[in-house]
Formats: sequence, C-alpha cells, structure tokens
Amino acid sequence: MNVRLWAELGRARLPLAQTVALGSGAIVDLDKEPEDELDVLVNGMPFAKGKLLLVDGEWAIRLERIVAAPAAVEQASSSGSGA
Repeated sequence: MNVRLWAELGRARLPLAQTVALGSGAIVDLDKEPEDELDVLVNGMPFAKGKLLLVDGEWAIRLERIVAAPAAVEQASSSGSGA
C-alpha cells in the first residue's frame, strides 16, 4: 500500500516575490517554536502529533499521539493505494 506521509514543522506567509528570491541557506521564520509539536499528515489528512529529534546525526520524528480516527486512517489508506 502506498501512502504519502509528511510532517509540517510550521508555516510562514511570504509574498511570492520574496519566496522566489530565497536562496540556498535562507532562513524562514515559522509560526512554531522548535520544541512545539509538529503535525504528521497521511495523504493530506491529520494523522498524528510528534516531536522532531536528532538521532545518531539523522533527523527523526517521534509520534507522540495519534489524532486520526480509525475510519480516517482506513480512508487515507484506500485513497493512497492507487486503486
């Protein structure tokens, strides 16, 4: 089964011209602090809350709590299966 999973660290609102002008190494202020929970989404639907960790030099996410109802997880699974 294929699903799309991503984590949202925070959000920023920038004018398009400023976004296009961003270069490599640019820093964008987000609306969350580094220690705040981040949102984990599966196929675009909220799935869990987690914390960003550095483990053996690699970034990882520890899922703190599942926020999706079982029916939502089933729907996300079927929508990502390519069927």
